[in-house]
Amino acid sequence: MNYRARFWVEDYEHDEEARDQVRVAIHYAFARRGIEIPYPIQVEYSRDWAAPDAATLQRERERMVAGVDLFATLTDQQRTGIAQATVTRTFGSGEAIVRQGEPGQSMYVVSSGQVVVLVGPDRREVATIEAGGYFGEMSLLTGEPRSATVVARGETVVLELDVELFRKFGQDSPHAVEQIGLAAAARRAELDRVKIAAQGAAVADAPATFLARMKKFLRLR
Repeated sequence: MNYRARFWVEDYEHDEEARDQVRVAIHYAFARRGIEIPYPIQVEYSRDWAAPDAATLQRERERMVAGVDLFATLTDQQRTGIAQATVTRTFGSGEAIVRQGEPGQSMYVVSSGQVVVLVGPDRREVATIEAGGYFGEMSLLTGEPRSATVVARGETVVLELDVELFRKFGQDSPHAVEQIGLAAAARRAELDRVKIAAQGAAVADAPATFLARMKKFLRLR
């Protein structure tokens, strides 16, 4: 089967730049899904390459999860369980990891690189998140649409945590998830203060209201 990707540019002067951006986006999208582009390839190895050490990768995931303040009240064992369930995603520079207004049920921890947070129709930049930072926790905990667009700046690796992990975690440790929710509500209030000047900025939920929505979404009693 042969596939052809078509795209259009309004100004032909940007044709080569657009071709480059499309090819790079396709490369990263295929790589994230384990799809190999089937064209003739000749590979020459000058030495044996050691496979990544699974234990080292796991320790690095645990270190990243331990640095997330939302998880500060969890035990080491609970954080280890979360780290084991994360999925690694790699994005090229300029790729959108999440888009404002789209549905989402996961959060991300920046493992390497950095991302920029853009809001509104004019994509106004409001924050930069470095390695060790995180975003998307509101969609993870409540299922609400993404409140901002987050774009990779340079090649960026993130750890993704999805809602099914937290639903299972909540069934096993409901109090721990409630503590995470309280921390998320406090962070949301702080972020809203940054965006309050924007027209139509929403007022954050009170912690009790937020926790009620979170428990309903995660199906917790």
